[in-house]
Amino acid sequence: MEIGRDGTYVIDHVIRLNNSKNGNPRYDVHFTNGESYRTQSDGSVNYDIDNIMMSKNTGRPVTVQLTPGRRIYAIKLNSDKGDKS
Repeated sequence: MEIGRDGTYVIDHVIRLNNSKNGNPRYDVHFTNGESYRTQSDGSVNYDIDNIMMSKNTGRPVTVQLTPGRRIYAIKLNSDKGDKS
């Protein structure tokens, strides 16, 4: 996979950043391939990451969509059956 492209990644760990100016959470998400991306400010993706992390789903594949500025704007936990959708 080319660096900075949408695709399937495995979360290694997540760092909580300061809230956005509107009070919403933000994250720096680190993946097992050594890449890391920050989440888009004030996006619902931050709550998706909250849910993934609260469910202790690190180590599971996720589908990530990035903005042209390389910010995560969508993340989805892949199914247990190996689906990439």
